[in-house]
Amino acid sequence: MKHIFDYVLLFSNAKILKDILLRRPVSITSFHNVRNIKNYEENVKTFIDVGANKGQFAFAVLNFFPTSKIYCFEPSQRNFAKLKNNLSRYANIILFNDGLGEAAGEFEFYDYQYDQISSLLKIHTRNDNPNYKNSEWAKSTVSIKKLDEVIEHLDVISPSLLKLDVQGFEDKVLLGSVNALKKIDYLMIELPFVELYENQKLFHEMHPFISGLGFSLLAPLGFNTGKKNTVIEMDALYVNVARKQ
Repeated sequence: MKHIFDYVLLFSNAKILKDILLRRPVSITSFHNVRNIKNYEENVKTFIDVGANKGQFAFAVLNFFPTSKIYCFEPSQRNFAKLKNNLSRYANIILFNDGLGEAAGEFEFYDYQYDQISSLLKIHTRNDNPNYKNSEWAKSTVSIKKLDEVIEHLDVISPSLLKLDVQGFEDKVLLGSVNALKKIDYLMIELPFVELYENQKLFHEMHPFISGLGFSLLAPLGFNTGKKNTVIEMDALYVNVARKQ
């Protein structure tokens, strides 16, 4: 069973079990990833959660790094309303109804019924995953900013981690974060091995690009599998080489 150890830990933790019963945004994948992050860095002070969705990753961070500052970015109005409802009561979480990208402005956004796949990119025609292919969508306009500009207004205390789960838009976020990355100690990023979205960069393109930005692959955190258990995506943890020397 996928992440069976995490299921055991999850349901044996009274606090998290209470959160599940209260319908808070608990995610097995996020729980697994954040627990693994703690194995490499026990005291992350600042998290920048880009593609926060309904707050699943941020909520996992609260369980493992309860005193850290968490900045959440979510462009979808629909998801942001849920994010705000889930997390606005926490003083150490700051919410932004913006996405991040290579350039600032207003951009067209594909808001899918299955909200975890909503993106600035359209689903690829070759994508045969039913959660993607059969999901209805509507277009909306969202606000996009550059992390290079936004980070000047954030109180980023080291060790810091930038988490990217932006459904194929990861390279664009990084292109708008070249200077900001100098303040980032760790990068957690979702990297695809197959095209889920149009014009999406795959692992063989993204890995050397990230390396060129000064980050070294520290560990794979988890995998998303498809038909016949083929690996579709990997959640990977990178470390900023210059900051860790």
